Amino acid sequence: MNKSKILYISEEALAGQLAHAWTLRLKGNEYEPFALSLSPEPMDTLASHVMRELELSPYTSTGLNLGNLASHHFDMIVTLSPSASSAVERSPVEAKKIQWDVAPVNDRVQGMAQEEVVAFYREYREAVRSLVEAL
Repeated sequence: MNKSKILYISEEALAGQLAHAWTLRLKGNEYEPFALSLSPEPMDTLASHVMRELELSPYTSTGLNLGNLASHHFDMIVTLSPSASSAVERSPVEAKKIQWDVAPVNDRVQGMAQEEVVAFYREYREAVRSLVEAL
């Protein structure tokens, strides 16, 4: 069975990493997922910890960037923020496009205590899971 190639484009690394990992776990027989973050900043260690709690593996980039998307084939592109959607609109890539409004997290966790950040990331992880389950 041929799997559909799905690309998640996020403003920050966490949303795309989670969508990629959940797709592998929940829909791996249907989709071959890829992830691209518009921000060069890596995920913070607490976000990585929350992924590892459920044995979700972070995605290792294959050199994808907005400049070379046209040289790749994707059946579906899921943007995870308005800025990611805007970036895709300027791209010549032909694929089914879906937008999920998953708010960036970096600014939202500023000033929170570590326990609050972990709790927030867990809720965020489950929100992304629900979106992937609905694919």
